[in-house]
Amino acid sequence: MAVLAAFVLAGCGAGGTPVPRPGSGPLPVEVLAFGPGGHDKAGVVEIGDEPILWPELAGAWDREDDPPADAPDMTYLAAAQTTGCRPPESVRVTRTGPNLTVEFTGGREYETCVAAFSTSALLALRSADLEGVRSVNGEAPAAPTGAGVPTAFVPLGASLGLEESGQVLGLDPLYGQLEAAGATSLPEAKAALEADVPDGFLGLAFVAAGCLNTGAVLVLDDPVTVELTGNAGASCESPEYFLATFEVPAEYVPEGAVPGGN
Repeated sequence: MAVLAAFVLAGCGAGGTPVPRPGSGPLPVEVLAFGPGGHDKAGVVEIGDEPILWPELAGAWDREDDPPADAPDMTYLAAAQTTGCRPPESVRVTRTGPNLTVEFTGGREYETCVAAFSTSALLALRSADLEGVRSVNGEAPAAPTGAGVPTAFVPLGASLGLEESGQVLGLDPLYGQLEAAGATSLPEAKAALEADVPDGFLGLAFVAAGCLNTGAVLVLDDPVTVELTGNAGASCESPEYFLATFEVPAEYVPEGAVPGGN
């Protein structure tokens, strides 16, 4: 993996006070809706800052009032799972580092059933508990919530022969490499690389190869990398290249980590 620019962070807040990172373990959740259905969404998880009411969930809403208004300190998670011949009774969310596991739990396991049980749930979690999350059940959620905020996603073209790489936001040396390779959308790439970064944040830029992708998720590990998303299993004869840039609170970057290629 090529590393184009290295950086070292102390992992501290103002005045040198250590900033705690989100931990691991079961997370407190409020189950807003829970009920059968969701065969077509089995395995899907969506995360957003407003309640996500799939048709199955709207029918399972067990409150007399309307769905809750957007709460700035809450994040909503909709999930559906197929559990074989076991109709689940509850749902549990566990965090391990940057990864969430959503499990539909409880219920009697029948020896046989006419069709597998599918269940949907809408959950409310504290937004602070989801900071830095990059995957749910091993996959990027449909609307990823994490410490890294995407600021630009620029298609660069195919068959460029670029090396997947990452650097702190800035023109050098990445922009010169894009010019030399004949990348498309150079004005957009230049603007993304020159963007201002708020105080207390770190700007990162990555070139990644994929196929018909529509976005990227920042992976806060060492090295810091990206995972491309949104291609739905597409296949391309030649790799397509993308520039993805992010802003991330500096305290969430692992100490001593460097941005690198995948």
